[in-house]
Amino acid sequence: MLNERIKSVNQVIRDWAKDDPRIKLLTSMLGVGIYSAAIIIAEIGEIRRFVGAKQLCSYAGLVPSTRSSDAHVRHGRITKEGSTWLRWIMVSAAQRAPCASPRLAHFHERILKQHGKKTARVALARQMLTIVYYMLLRNTPYQERQQG
Repeated sequence: MLNERIKSVNQVIRDWAKDDPRIKLLTSMLGVGIYSAAIIIAEIGEIRRFVGAKQLCSYAGLVPSTRSSDAHVRHGRITKEGSTWLRWIMVSAAQRAPCASPRLAHFHERILKQHGKKTARVALARQMLTIVYYMLLRNTPYQERQQG
């Protein structure tokens, strides 16, 4: 009985994804599938409610915390405030993206050499969310740019 309910819910999600043009846009980005795109759309809602990509990244909790005193500013770990689901799905997508996209792999490799695996994954998730913001804002699919 539970398997039947799961099948019916999956079918509803696939039908909704088929009719939503934003899902098609997001799935053009390597590492983002139908279910990932559906979660991103459900969590973001209307993209124009965010002034910029930085606000969307802040909403997802993918920005560094900041502590300051007088002229000293220290940046720490990510804030983890905001949408837990959006942060989770972007970090999950960031795990798969370097294998499929040379552009994202280059970004990931550069951060990996400086800061390590976990930091590189979160930085890539933020980079991907920034790309998602502009894809949805401009209504254009993902395009792999040439390096150099």
